[in-house]
Amino acid sequence: MILASEESNPETKRLRERLRRLANDKASLQLIIHMIGQITPMAGLENLVTKMLSTIVDGIGGTNIKLYYYFEKELHYADFLGERHIKPYFDDPLVARVAATLSFVEQESDLESSLLHSDAFQGSWNWGFPLVVGEGLVGVVKIENIQMSGTSLSSQLPPFFSHVALILSNEIHNETEKKKKEETRQRAQEAEQARQAMLFLLEDMNESGEAVKHAKEEWEATFDAVSDPIFLHDRDFRIVRANRAYAESAGMSIGDVIGHPYWEVFPKGDGPMPNCVKAGEKAEEEEEEEEINTSDGRFYLSHSYAINYENGVRSLSIHFMQDITARRLSEIQRDEVMAVNQQQLVQLKENLKGTIEAVAKAVEARDPYTAGHQRRVASLAVLIGRQMGLDDEGVLGLYLGAAIHDIGKIRLPSEILSKPTQLRPVEYALIKTHPQIGYDILKGIEFPWPVADIAHQHHERLDGSGYPQGLHGDDICFEAKIVAVADVMEAMASDRPYRAGLGVAKAMKELNRNKGVFYQPEVVDACEKVVTSKKFDLITLGDKEYDDA
Repeated sequence: MILASEESNPETKRLRERLRRLANDKASLQLIIHMIGQITPMAGLENLVTKMLSTIVDGIGGTNIKLYYYFEKELHYADFLGERHIKPYFDDPLVARVAATLSFVEQESDLESSLLHSDAFQGSWNWGFPLVVGEGLVGVVKIENIQMSGTSLSSQLPPFFSHVALILSNEIHNETEKKKKEETRQRAQEAEQARQAMLFLLEDMNESGEAVKHAKEEWEATFDAVSDPIFLHDRDFRIVRANRAYAESAGMSIGDVIGHPYWEVFPKGDGPMPNCVKAGEKAEEEEEEEEINTSDGRFYLSHSYAINYENGVRSLSIHFMQDITARRLSEIQRDEVMAVNQQQLVQLKENLKGTIEAVAKAVEARDPYTAGHQRRVASLAVLIGRQMGLDDEGVLGLYLGAAIHDIGKIRLPSEILSKPTQLRPVEYALIKTHPQIGYDILKGIEFPWPVADIAHQHHERLDGSGYPQGLHGDDICFEAKIVAVADVMEAMASDRPYRAGLGVAKAMKELNRNKGVFYQPEVVDACEKVVTSKKFDLITLGDKEYDDA
């Protein structure tokens, strides 16, 4: 018990004040330890941000908690009231001071601007804390209208916010890596699609010797359009064909690399790559992969496939050298990787387009009377699609599907395809199988567009009278409806083996007569606008490049 006379003693007062501060400090430390325990790594950046804001409100108080943090080179904003934005800069003066000084800032609340006129908020303060990892600023936290000025809590909070900064920084890194891996997965998927289409072309060209002869120039142009190194070798591992990218990687001309063991050219080594040997030994055609690190510091993923000929002898193997340098150096070249990935995505689409065009030409090489038919249909479909307002991505998918819509004819006898007289019923029935054959060829390739459905459905009609499935109306995909109209226009207007071309006018009359019965009205109307244009010329249509169509 302290006597009344002791109450006025200065030492007693100082002792009481010290005890009070110690009690406050102990309570503050317990609060901070509890709050640190609430902020732990968790799945999802948004979940972590929400947990951080609620923990700070529950532990410290205030009318709102504002969080500014950097993610993907942008300044993100989130607050306890549910607002989420991208900010161009630190638009709060207190937050800007914290970011500039990397230190705690305290400021008396501006109640007039904050619309808090209640006496309960008189004498309240705003606190700003930097979120720093190492010497780098991760973000800034602002606590608004807290009534704790002068307490020891603000001086004890920096360790808590250092913990918050570390957890937030790790989750931002995890989110960035997750997105980067997804972009890499998509790139590899598109590379696989291009590879599948190229393998189909190789096998088909091998089966039809005449097609190889007629398509040689087209093949070489397609091969050279691929930006990644590609080469073929024989059973002795000597190079028999290579694209321009391979020769450039080796620092040689294409003529100089032919005939040499590939490990003496590129990638250099003491002998064949193990995945190459395995691919030739397998009973089934399977992919073998191997990562290669070249002397110039680049990384490649070598995809090796054996090619099976008619006599069953695997005398060739193809190597697709996928450049994965950006992926391997991503930790130190993050910004550059994102730009490279985007460029390669565009290039892969170009490679896919070139490969599909080469496949289309291989199909047409078996039917000289209709050579150019698919190209003209594809070019006309592009014009119709643009007339109907399709975006660039949709137009590209439409073009690729139309360019090989008759790919199923590659399995039909050439004497029927080029027959100069009317087909007999049994021959026509055989011709009508080509949409299903085309679909069976393409369905295993995961195009980002309905390429297989276009081949399958371009002879379907709105009233269900088409083939091979007898689909009605909306069951037919939109792109197939466009290709159907373009196909009829080109087929009627152009010369066929058994008759002269009927001309654009008669073809347009046929389309209008069956508009709404066989053909989608909006597509027919768009086609009419295209073909009645002064610039339209059916004869030269197939000579146009995709971008010029």
